[in-house]
Amino acid sequence: MNDIGLSSFFLFEDISKIRFFIYNNIRDIEKYTKYLSLIFINYNYILVETANPNLVTLYKSLNLININNTFFVFHHCEYLKEISKYITLRKKQKWSLGNFTNWIQVNPHYFGKVFKNKKNKNKITRFFITSTIGRNYDYLISAIESIKEEGLQFQIIVVGKWNTFTEYNISDKVKDYFTFKYNIPYSELFDEVNNSDFIIINLDPLNLNDNAFKTTRVTGSAQLVYGFLKPAIINEKFASIYNLNSYNSFIYKNSNFKDIMRNAILQKNKYYQLMKDNLAKSADYIYKVSLENVNNCMNK
Repeated sequence: MNDIGLSSFFLFEDISKIRFFIYNNIRDIEKYTKYLSLIFINYNYILVETANPNLVTLYKSLNLININNTFFVFHHCEYLKEISKYITLRKKQKWSLGNFTNWIQVNPHYFGKVFKNKKNKNKITRFFITSTIGRNYDYLISAIESIKEEGLQFQIIVVGKWNTFTEYNISDKVKDYFTFKYNIPYSELFDEVNNSDFIIINLDPLNLNDNAFKTTRVTGSAQLVYGFLKPAIINEKFASIYNLNSYNSFIYKNSNFKDIMRNAILQKNKYYQLMKDNLAKSADYIYKVSLENVNNCMNK
């Protein structure tokens, strides 16, 4: 794995059972494909994270295509069409994070030892959101400008690889409500998630680019929702796809985002804990389905 991913094991309590082999550039692997392929054949299973059509030649050089127990995780299911031009994958080899037609769902949302159910709602409500290319943040900005006038206390934590949503997108009168953090290590990211109350997933049904998150892609924010048991704030058009509903999250329409956000701020800890308990049931269900699918693929 790339060294950037090392900190993703920040909360993993049994790190001694994992052996890491680090590379900083894909060429580091390409130089040693002959030797690596001889090593790979000794493994019972190989999991490729994540399938990328630009790496088909590398997969072939590593002999991964001919090893029966190689599984490919597709974060972009649309990549299959391009990959299929060069290699043929059996159904059991095609894994997806989502429950999509003709795909094996394997959703890993275990981040390590997280004290999920013990954490109470903050006195000052903290919202977590990721800055992502092509997303619509207008609903969020408009809601905050309106809620500010009501004197409610809250904070917005913004993280992400892309600084497409920054302090320059918002007016001076609401800047104090935002904290922007970009390209932070996973260890710091997990701390920010764990210290937040809600995760805003701003998928917009009116945004054509977001429609892929219904059929071929899964937002990474959903993994954080499941793994840290942080109720989501998500549009009704996407909620059911992620096993989210009014019992475990806050569901909004584009027209009432402000009202839903206000409800989240005013929610009492008693009802917040009930929402988290319901979310835990949904996360456990997804985990069990995923584990069963993994076992079925292995047994085949």
